[in-house]
Amino acid sequence: SVAAFTEPLKEIDAPTSFSHEPSPAKDAPSYISQAPAAISQVPPPPAPAPIEVELKISYDGENAKPWRWFKFLAQTQSGYIILETDAGIVTVNPTAARERIVYERIRDLQSPTQPLLIPETVALSPSECAKISDSLNTLEAMGFSIEPFGKNTFKIDALPQIASDISPSALLSTICHDLSEGNSKNSTLRWKEEIIAKSVARSFIGAHQKLSAEGAVQLMEELCSCKMPYVCPRGKSVMIFTSNRELDRKFDRK
Repeated sequence: SVAAFTEPLKEIDAPTSFSHEPSPAKDAPSYISQAPAAISQVPPPPAPAPIEVELKISYDGENAKPWRWFKFLAQTQSGYIILETDAGIVTVNPTAARERIVYERIRDLQSPTQPLLIPETVALSPSECAKISDSLNTLEAMGFSIEPFGKNTFKIDALPQIASDISPSALLSTICHDLSEGNSKNSTLRWKEEIIAKSVARSFIGAHQKLSAEGAVQLMEELCSCKMPYVCPRGKSVMIFTSNRELDRKFDRK
């Protein structure tokens, strides 16, 4: 007990100097910033190749095509479609092309009926009601579903599928106007079909839209299947064709 305190104390190695900076831990992470590695320049992706479509050519009247093949090149900022064909360069007005396609589909009874999610009612004048009532069977054969709905009012339940994006009430008003403006003495079934088909096609005037490459190609294929793809129902040009020979002459190429 007392003897334990009489043993000499062992010397303790003490540091000769004190530092207020802690020594770094053995595995401590390094926070020294390093210069970022050089970012490699990634080359831009190549431009998509023009879509080429080969048409089944026939020289028999209704089956004739305007070109053997075509390539979609671009749609201009103003909306025109540029094509390269086997015979030259073609500039197409897509709105006029859509008018021609719609006109022929409606006239030839090739558009199925598309029911409306919410039926619409349209109030007309007595004279307009008379025109529509007299044309209900024709309208039904062309893809419409219209029935009387009270005094001077009709309910629209369905439209031709190709015209399903058009306002039903505006479309019926256009048809009424065109039937009223037509020759009342010429009221044959074929005359009514022509008037109604032109009315539906006319509703697409001003419907400009930017098309994808695939959408433009589909539109051109539908146009090529038309019996008269060169003019719209209003008599305006659908396309302007510049032949390879004309291009060579203008650029003085031999």
